[in-house]
This record gives sequence, C-alpha cells and structure tokens, in this order.
Amino acid sequence: MARYLENHYDLRETSVFSNSDGGSGYEREVFEELALGCLAHDHFQVSYHVNPELKDLLGLAKRLQNPIE
Repeated sequence: MARYLENHYDLRETSVFSNSDGGSGYEREVFEELALGCLAHDHFQVSYHVNPELKDLLGLAKRLQNPIE
C-alpha cells in the first residue's frame, strides 16, 4: 500500500488526517508509514475505545470522569 501511494500520489504538500479504533493492524504507526513524506499527519483514535481506558486510569478521580462521557 505504501509503495502504491508513493508511486501514484505526491503528498509533499498534503496534510493527512487518519482515524482508527487502534485495533491490530490499525495502530498509529501503520498510518504514519502510509503518510510518509506528507506535509503533516494527524492521527485520531475513536473515542468509543479511548473513553473506557481513560475512565480506568482516572478510577479514583470520579469528579474528572463526567466531562469524558
């Protein structure tokens, strides 16, 4: 895929935005490789998967959890 993009697209002046659930094969690093050589790359993870992880991390700080919902 990376070779195809490199051979068919000039991303030097392109900002790439990617989004995934972070599952196997869809990690940030995979998208960074595909966006190699672009002007800028921003990757976002689906909040559905991030919110439970944040809540676990904030476990004792219940007052900080409401804004996440």
